[in-house]
Amino acid sequence: MNSKRLFFYFLLYLCIGFTFMKLYANSDELGYFESVRDGTKEQYSSRILFPFLYEYTEQVLHEFSVPYFSDELRLYKISLILTLAGIGLAFQWYLELWFSEGPAFSGTLFLFLVIHYTYMFGGHIDSLFNLLLFIVCASLIVRKINWLLYIIIPLGALNRETILFVPFLYFLAEYSDQNKWNACWKSITLFLSGFLIYGIIRLLRVGFDSSGYSDLFFWNFACHHCNLTLFFMFHLFWILAFIGLSQKPFILQRWAISIPFFIVVHYHLGSVREVRMFLPLAVIIIPLALWVLFPGDNR
Repeated sequence: MNSKRLFFYFLLYLCIGFTFMKLYANSDELGYFESVRDGTKEQYSSRILFPFLYEYTEQVLHEFSVPYFSDELRLYKISLILTLAGIGLAFQWYLELWFSEGPAFSGTLFLFLVIHYTYMFGGHIDSLFNLLLFIVCASLIVRKINWLLYIIIPLGALNRETILFVPFLYFLAEYSDQNKWNACWKSITLFLSGFLIYGIIRLLRVGFDSSGYSDLFFWNFACHHCNLTLFFMFHLFWILAFIGLSQKPFILQRWAISIPFFIVVHYHLGSVREVRMFLPLAVIIIPLALWVLFPGDNR
């Protein structure tokens, strides 16, 4: 993608981000940030990146007499727009590993529809930033730029613990009879790079003896409305993703194995009604489905 087209897409995704901000950004999010800072909701206690980043940035800008930006709600709205623009660019860059520009752009627009759908049931910027990091990590794994994962995973652990799933994607991508020990070792070190950050924060803030989550698996499983909500998140893409799976890129075939694990873990640890938890699955499901929709355009 040349610089002119990159700039065009950046402006387009900024406009989408701005529209999204006007639809969903409001002062209610400030209550969520405050609950993270004061530890009111233990399950959010380790998600410190944005709440404390906003707080300290607001203080610094106030000291330097920049009143327009020294407002937490305004900082939130700006970062929401930029995060969504980053998601658009990163996902199109990711899809262009396998597809030409047209299908990659179509897949990116579909992702924005999915994001819009999930926010109808509530959402926070940390979920979107988590998606952005998943997209970048998936792109790096495919491109074999693995050293950057040691930076992104610890950063993601400050935001949401879901980033700890990335080492499993790395393991599935790299494992082979010739590379099994190296794949195992690097997957473990990648996991520890994020888990140590997450563990230290949780230990200092609420401790491990205080469970932030209850086991919701059977409640989620019995909730027909919740299950339908999850299905309609990707609707027919769930089915298209597994049609002709053996003919699709090997790394996507491997990653398809991780989908049931991801779902089961989240059925245990969260309310499935909050379908934004499943946004990272877009990096697997959307390219697998596009392979069926655009058979002549894949690389």
